[in-house]
Amino acid sequence: LFNLPVWREEGCPGMILNALNQDIDLSMPDQSLLNNAIPQRLIGIMPLKYNYISHYIHPKQERNWLRIGHYYTEEEIDEAIRHPAIIHYLGGWILARPWYQNCRSSHSAEYLHYKSISPWKDSPVFEPYEKMHPPKGFRQKYYFWMLKQFSVCRTFLWVRLTDAVYWLLKPIIKLI
Repeated sequence: LFNLPVWREEGCPGMILNALNQDIDLSMPDQSLLNNAIPQRLIGIMPLKYNYISHYIHPKQERNWLRIGHYYTEEEIDEAIRHPAIIHYLGGWILARPWYQNCRSSHSAEYLHYKSISPWKDSPVFEPYEKMHPPKGFRQKYYFWMLKQFSVCRTFLWVRLTDAVYWLLKPIIKLI
């Protein structure tokens, strides 16, 4: 969500172009670029229910995941889980997008309901993402495995450890 008058007044497009000339990790190009280019004073945190993204994490782990960083209160977390206003179906290989078969999102039913009453109700869902775009090489296969761990009921420690190991090994894995 952008405040365009402030965006223009502050010169944010130029900041983004300058950031492109720097040596920064753009593993998630849109977010990484914005987070590195735009000053923190211009970035705010929206209420979680307007960017509900943890729907692909097993429900028994979701609250723990949303507590990381202490950005949201318990009330905000509860409101987002019970009554999300905008569900952000992010991810590809994590099977969190309900327009693909085998979606693991806990909120895929909402998407399919609204699809069923839309002009696209007869459009088929896509084949499983990993079938259309199979992971290649050790790095992609490990990343796919790691992300799938979020949707199965493991202990939260296991999920966090899996995530931490990935980020520790990412520079090494990148070379493989």
